[in-house]
This record gives sequence, C-alpha cells and structure tokens, in this order.
Amino acid sequence: MRSGRARPAPGVVKIICMSAVFAGIVFFAMGNIFVTVCMIASAFVLEKNLYRCPNCDHKLNMKVPLTAHPLCPACGWNLRKK
Repeated sequence: MRSGRARPAPGVVKIICMSAVFAGIVFFAMGNIFVTVCMIASAFVLEKNLYRCPNCDHKLNMKVPLTAHPLCPACGWNLRKK
C-alpha cells in the first residue's frame, strides 16, 4: 500500500511546521505582517498535506498529538517507531 513517494515521518512534519510558526511570530515582532501570514499559512498547508502514515499513506488527524495516540487509525502502524 505504500506509495512510491518518500514521505517524512509525522514527527518531522510537526517540527518543521512548528518552526515555520515560530518564524512567523518572529517576523510579526519585526513588523513584517505579509511574511507572517505566508509562514503561518504555509505551515498549515504543509501539515495538512504531509501529515500522513508512512506505512499506508492515510491522512492523519492534525489535532491528535503523536504522544496521545501513536497508532495509525487505518493500519495500526506505530507512528513513533524509529
């Protein structure tokens, strides 16, 4: 069921998106509103499109943290497995 495309692990996607939001906050503090909106919007789009199970490519719920429920709802794959 795996697609041919390589996807980053869900934990890596969260780290990248949180970094983009933090950068957006820094740009907001510097007074650059346009870049702030772009950074936060891109973080949302990245997380929405890339937050998938690496085993079955099923979209995961962005609201559920990996620490609370580390299993894929579709295939049961442990998402925190290294």
